[in-house]
Amino acid sequence: AALEATPDGPAFGRCNLAWHYGVAAASHNELLVAFLYSISTAIAHESDEHAQAFETSAFGDIRGAVLQAHRGITDAVVRGQPDAARRRMERHLNAYAATAKDAVSADIDIT
Repeated sequence: AALEATPDGPAFGRCNLAWHYGVAAASHNELLVAFLYSISTAIAHESDEHAQAFETSAFGDIRGAVLQAHRGITDAVVRGQPDAARRRMERHLNAYAATAKDAVSADIDIT
């Protein structure tokens, strides 16, 4: 709900990142949570670099796809369906990876 209410731009990117952290925490997988925490600076930097994508004219398409994916994943988590949640998260991350691959990734420095 917070992500849906968040305005376009960098705020949306930060709220999106918070959602991902929330899913990791809900997994009760201490290794996953520790891993995400350890790379949080790089993730935040990457998120800020990609914030421009959330300010483009295509933002409505991006926002809609993100929200739809997050709703499906959240629904599977709430219903206690880990296999469905995993499949949906994999689709979501693969879609993002494909989109990011098309971006000018050479300009993104995550060090």
